[in-house]
Order: sequence, then C-alpha cells, then structure tokens
Amino acid sequence: MSDIELDIKPTIGLGPLLLGMRREEIRAILGDPPKTRKTDYGDGTYDIDWLYKSPRVFLSFGSMVDFRLRTISSYEPDTTLNGTRIVGMPMPELTEHPFGGIGPPPKVFSGDGWGPYFTWDDLGIGCWIDLNCVQNVVVALPLTSLREPRVWPSDAAKQADGNKQADDDKQADDDLAYDDDLAYDDLAYDDDLAYDDLADDELADDD
Repeated sequence: MSDIELDIKPTIGLGPLLLGMRREEIRAILGDPPKTRKTDYGDGTYDIDWLYKSPRVFLSFGSMVDFRLRTISSYEPDTTLNGTRIVGMPMPELTEHPFGGIGPPPKVFSGDGWGPYFTWDDLGIGCWIDLNCVQNVVVALPLTSLREPRVWPSDAAKQADGNKQADDDKQADDDLAYDDDLAYDDLAYDDDLAYDDLADDELADDD
C-alpha cells in the first residue's frame, strides 16, 4: 500500500513523479532509493536506475537525456489509470475491455523472459504480462515526441506554476490598488462631509 497517489497521467508521469524530473526532485518526494544500479546499453549510453520498495517503483534516469527521469515502472497494486487499477489486472480483461478507458493495446511484443508486452506508443504506456495478469506498468514519453523538440512534463509543470504565481501576484496587486482606491474615496468623502459640516457651522454663526 502506497502513501502517495499513483494515478497514471499518460505522457506526463505517475502521481507526483513527472517525466523529466531531476534526481534531487525525486529524492525530495520519495527519499533516498534503497537500491540503485546502472544499465549499460553498449553504445556509450546508460541509465541510472533507482528501485524503491514503497511505493514499488523503478525509475530510470538516462545519460542520453542529461539524467532526467525518462521512464517510470510501477509494480504497486494501487497504480490506477482513470480510476481503474492496472497492476494485477487479468490479461483477458486487459485485452477484451477498455484499458482504463484508453482502449485495447495497439501493439503486442513477445516478452524477454516474461509474457507479452503491450504498448500504447502515442500515450507512452506499456505493461508486462506474467502469470496471465499485469505485473507492471511503464510510463514514458510517447515515441512520437522523441522525434520532435522535447518539452519535459516537469518543465511544463514548473512553467504553469510560475504563470499561476504571476497571476496570483497580479491579482494581489490589483486587489491592493482597489483597496487603496476605496480608502482614498472614503477619505475624500469624509473630507467632503467635514467641509460641509464646517460650512454649516459657519452659516449658523453668521445667523
């Protein structure tokens, strides 16, 4: 059972874990990984993998993307997609019914030591099948984005937060200016009343 939300956001991440995050950002959310390893691809590129026990996730930071979080693999039973639990789902349900609302897998590959691997390339989602059910779900950037200028979801989230903060600051400034205007109007009104009272008093004295 995980203490954090593990809802898959296709092309973005898993719960608070966003594709493109730096290792220090992940550490701030999950703490230090109990286990790490290096996966060498033999072409000069490699991944630094962080393996956590709670939640049961496997995070890969690639040398080819400046060691940003490039894939998230979840073995956690609480992993959901559009409210549907994915890990542990029987394969017949996976293939015969909409998979968390996104439909059956368009591609199926033979597994390497496991059962088949189902992928939704345009959504950056894949899942391994073993013992006739989903053993883990992989979340990554869609394959199409690898051939286009990459905008990392983590960067987009920071930009959105920055824009929201700027909007909040502007609203606070507008509210302050409005309050100042009201205060000025109240002061001017009080001055007018005081002037009228003084004029009435002077007229009374003349009488």
